[in-house]
Amino acid sequence: ADYGAASQVLDISKFGGAPNSDITQAFANAWKEACESTTAVKIVIPSGTYKLNAIDAKGPCKAPIEIHVDGTIQAPRNQDEIKGDTQWVKFSYMDSLTLSGKGVYDGQGAEVWKQKTGGPAWSGKGKMPKVFMVNINLPDHHFHFTNFVKKYY
Repeated sequence: ADYGAASQVLDISKFGGAPNSDITQAFANAWKEACESTTAVKIVIPSGTYKLNAIDAKGPCKAPIEIHVDGTIQAPRNQDEIKGDTQWVKFSYMDSLTLSGKGVYDGQGAEVWKQKTGGPAWSGKGKMPKVFMVNINLPDHHFHFTNFVKKYY
């Protein structure tokens, strides 16, 4: 597959991520490598269904990062299974982050809405990422961007 102009492409499988498995640690390892790179990096999650527990992807990073999802990333069905935080996917302290692909971030919204009420969590300052996908099924407080300057909707 052609993944565009990024200087480096990191496929999640390089870090042990495989369809029908939990890729939390694989994503954390890919994020660490991408964030330390001095050239643009694209993290690729190919077709397939992947489980992902809470992740806090922090910057600042040395170069732009793109997360390209062609598969489906699923949160735990039970909110109590989300480890360490109330947000499922959290990006913070980033200057250049792009989310792309034809994939789905499935926060198990229908299930989690039954468990908790409230509104979405958007806070801080920094540049909001450019989001080039529309398939996001999220309950409140599970996809969080913090410390960004501008918000792009």
